[in-house]
Amino acid sequence: MDKTNVKVYFSAVADEFPIDDFTETLGIQPTRTYKKGDAI
Repeated sequence: MDKTNVKVYFSAVADEFPIDDFTETLGIQPTRTYKKGDAI
């Protein structure tokens, strides 16, 4: 049986917020995070 690949994109944008609170509330670990002023 073939496997199905699924990708989900979630974005939260604000001047400042605690990323750990989002992680705990959602119960998932982010692949990448960026804070305002980070070079991306």
